[in-house]
Amino acid sequence: VWHAADTVNVYANLGTGFETPTLAESAYRPGGAPGPNFALEPSKSTQGEIGVKVRSGAHNFDAALFQANSTNEIVALQASGGRTVFQNADRTTRRGVEASWSACWPGLSTRVGYTFLDARFNSPYLGAQGLVPAGNRLPGAPRHSLFGDVESSLTEVVKAGLEIRLESKTSVNDLNIDAAAGYAVFNTR
Repeated sequence: VWHAADTVNVYANLGTGFETPTLAESAYRPGGAPGPNFALEPSKSTQGEIGVKVRSGAHNFDAALFQANSTNEIVALQASGGRTVFQNADRTTRRGVEASWSACWPGLSTRVGYTFLDARFNSPYLGAQGLVPAGNRLPGAPRHSLFGDVESSLTEVVKAGLEIRLESKTSVNDLNIDAAAGYAVFNTR
């Protein structure tokens, strides 16, 4: 962290991680052989982030660029009769930008956050639906996410709030031949 000013921090971080296969993912071997799939390896990742945090009076602003490179992503190899056999895909990348702003005034607070995420397979592999080409999007990872929130203090103990969450359409399979529509959710409290 570099304290550029009393109200500004610039930071960078680098880390590694892994995700072991779950019992459900390792339950079945390819080809219907009995016993668990001992060939399934943990997914390993290296991720980095650079960003800035600004605090000024009632306002807070955060922004970050990030990237995570993974090997051995756990993906479906075949699915039949309620059984799914999993395998490892060679390389995937998740990169993007996040930004948020919040402010607090007497009796009122607000928050807004946005994420852009580009998550892709970097190498082709033969999956449950056929050959998945390099460059396809990872399923279940929306490209755009937006969040907004306003909260008001009606009394010292009673608060009311309004929240909105927007997500862009999301691929639902590795071949990217189908997608779930984007959506908006409004909440009150």
